[in-house]
Amino acid sequence: MVLFTGANAGAPAFVLPSITSRGSESLVTSTALRGPRSEGYPQMHAAMTGAGAAAIAAMVAFRRQRRHAGRKVDSARRVEEIVMGKWDPEAGTANYTDPWNQRVDKVEEGENPDATWDNSKVAGPATPPTSQRFAKYTGPVYKGVPVVEGLQFPLDPEKYYPPLEPPAPGVKWGDGRAEDGNWYSEDADGKKVQYWMGWGKRKQSCAVVRLYKGNGQFKVNGKEAYSFFHYYPIWWLKAAEPICALSQKNEFDIVAKVFSGGVLGKSSGAGALRVALARALQEYNYNWRPLLNRGKFLTKDYRLPETKKIGQVSARKKKRFNRR
Repeated sequence: MVLFTGANAGAPAFVLPSITSRGSESLVTSTALRGPRSEGYPQMHAAMTGAGAAAIAAMVAFRRQRRHAGRKVDSARRVEEIVMGKWDPEAGTANYTDPWNQRVDKVEEGENPDATWDNSKVAGPATPPTSQRFAKYTGPVYKGVPVVEGLQFPLDPEKYYPPLEPPAPGVKWGDGRAEDGNWYSEDADGKKVQYWMGWGKRKQSCAVVRLYKGNGQFKVNGKEAYSFFHYYPIWWLKAAEPICALSQKNEFDIVAKVFSGGVLGKSSGAGALRVALARALQEYNYNWRPLLNRGKFLTKDYRLPETKKIGQVSARKKKRFNRR
């Protein structure tokens, strides 16, 4: 306890709780114990001045204590919510849901081929009876969502843009997606329209594809696909092969953007479009992935032109040799 008295002996005394803040204690002590000059102020005014300064300092110290206590509780809560991912082989469940590692079970006779796979079993048992397998996830998990190690939630708004919390378990996030895990754009009337996106590469070309529900339009760089590929059917068929193989050509509108490849490098652009379109179809319906993978539509063609040799005319052609 700290005793504060006025400047004169007749001034009343004020008893306040002890103050932990060093700055506040020095402020109150200097104001209350020093007192005003005896020739200008009466005793009661001096006592009121000391009491007001002491009350203000006590209030500041109390608010600081509450703020620090709140931070400690908040940090403890964050540490408790972030756990490590684990898989329970007996119950067949995991403490996380990772939508990026989806897979499709083998369709048995009599089963529904459109049935989706349960995301809660993403890790899978030691030998899952499925066509695809993924490694078990053992990283940090926040509210059932795998997160990057070292991050604390909610994220610091001074360092990151919203959303500051990850989405609900089972919802994809990132890549410019909305909060529900899908992509949206606005049409001419200002309405939100959902689309599915994919990207691909081939040689020096890169392509980005957006799939919209439609009637089969195919536009590349703002032109019709036939016009973009110089009315060469082989390049058009190569680009649209994944959606034609699934017999879905007239169910979607394809809006694509192709970069690089040169004016006449349409073969590489068609190869990049092929991979991008297959990935967009996979985003729309993951059950199509085994068919797309079997047709090698999801595999990038890594063939590149052979490089020119130093001192020679081209990659294979040699200079003429004359003995004399």
